[in-house]
Amino acid sequence: MTSTKDELKVEDIALDDLDKKILHWYLIDARLSYRELAHKLGVSTTTVQSRTAKLEKAGIIRGYSAMFDHDKIGFQLTAITEVSVAKGKLIELEREDSPMRWSSRNSRAETT
Repeated sequence: MTSTKDELKVEDIALDDLDKKILHWYLIDARLSYRELAHKLGVSTTTVQSRTAKLEKAGIIRGYSAMFDHDKIGFQLTAITEVSVAKGKLIELEREDSPMRWSSRNSRAETT
């Protein structure tokens, strides 16, 4: 991705607690209005609006999407994933703080 003069880079901004709280609430419900989110966080609507714009401009918020109940619309969903880890990096990956917790019992490292 090429940067324009007005585009912020992720490394150019530091996320503070308020930014993290805004991201947290958008993960829960991306349809929250600025006013609803401001009320939840105890800040002004303008603050939420400007912080959201900053997060979008930096590419941290890349978009908003809807999640569907695939069963209700007639789709069966099966996901198969594979994680390939560079030799010697499995323990480092396991230590990463991520939504999906890894353990050496249920993950397999492939070396090539």
